[in-house]
Amino acid sequence: MIFLHSYPHIQQHSIPILHRYFWNPLPTIFYSLFLVMEKGIKTKLKEAKRLYQQYDFVSCHELLKEVLNVDRKNYNALVLNGACCDHLDLEDIGVDYFFDAIQLEPDNALAWQGLFQLGTKNTDRYHASLVCVCMKLLQFYDSPECAEKKTTCGRILIELLVRYRLEVSWLIE
Repeated sequence: MIFLHSYPHIQQHSIPILHRYFWNPLPTIFYSLFLVMEKGIKTKLKEAKRLYQQYDFVSCHELLKEVLNVDRKNYNALVLNGACCDHLDLEDIGVDYFFDAIQLEPDNALAWQGLFQLGTKNTDRYHASLVCVCMKLLQFYDSPECAEKKTTCGRILIELLVRYRLEVSWLIE
């Protein structure tokens, strides 16, 4: 930065002109580096999605770890990694990934659906969280296209309430 008190003969209006002579290339370099990193992340995410679709969950999980080391707040990487952990029977880690994704984008149903899928596999352990997840998913399933999902989610919610004798009064409030 150029300090005006160091150059008393320079007028305030001539600062943009000075910018041409004292141009700092670092912001441009950082921006270019960011674009390269962003392109690399997108490429790795596409590869991870391909691995997931081919049921290669171990390789997908490892690749997503690399992505999350660069960008810890990448929603898609968090959700996909949570799904990988679900298939690899790493429930605790998968739940953490889904919760991190939900904290980033609470109004995106994808992480809630992943948490629902993981929770329904072990309702004894996750029944309290699963009730909250079902309540949230019911809010997402308002459209007629989601009628079947809404019915399934509502059925599981009722089963949880009955099976674990949970009180309904806090749900109605």
